[in-house]
Amino acid sequence: MAACWAARIAGLLFALLFLAFLIGEGPPPWSPYMLGWLAINLGLLVAWKWEGLGGVITLAGYLLFFLVDRQFLAYLWRPLTAVPAVLAAVHVLCWFELGRRNRRPHPLPQAVWIVLGVFVLLSANEVFGNPPLMTPARPSAAVVGTWHSADVVLSVAADGHLAGTIAGKRLTGARVIGNRSWFGRVMHWRTDYSVKGRLEGEPVRGWLSIAGPALKADLISSGKMRSFEVVR
Repeated sequence: MAACWAARIAGLLFALLFLAFLIGEGPPPWSPYMLGWLAINLGLLVAWKWEGLGGVITLAGYLLFFLVDRQFLAYLWRPLTAVPAVLAAVHVLCWFELGRRNRRPHPLPQAVWIVLGVFVLLSANEVFGNPPLMTPARPSAAVVGTWHSADVVLSVAADGHLAGTIAGKRLTGARVIGNRSWFGRVMHWRTDYSVKGRLEGEPVRGWLSIAGPALKADLISSGKMRSFEVVR
């Protein structure tokens, strides 16, 4: 019974993560692969009510992958693709075992529902926004200071103001903004900070993260992304 509930909860979290990417990044171009992923995650959600049906729908998504690309089996052992397959198999086995015994799964303790609800809310917070009480409003002392590389100079002030030059172009009106809460850091989601401003009059946005003694940056301007590392 514990395995049945574990598969339900894990499947729900996987489907929510997939939905978060769709909302945050936008849906990719329509393709048989996209239809397969929709079937996989729909099955994980259906399994909350009908375990057998949900497991079959998820496995049907894998069958579609195989029909489109016969080399798909080589990717089945990767965690992202293997986890839903294992969960679908558990759903089918639970449905078969419960049906054979003519039993219903025991309900989850209320404490488990509370923990699951808190996790979902914290995850939604990382996707849709960060309340001031959870996300640092100003950069930490580890980020404040002047960073440079061959053609980049970035100066981060304690109040979040960002100045400097990138390949000879000057940043104006730029700021470093908190981009994730403690929960996002624990889950390794997003980056610590985002950047918004202008580069020689063109809008610029991007992300900053600490990588040991270096500061990693990914900045987008004029439709092009520039990635670099700067040190003190």
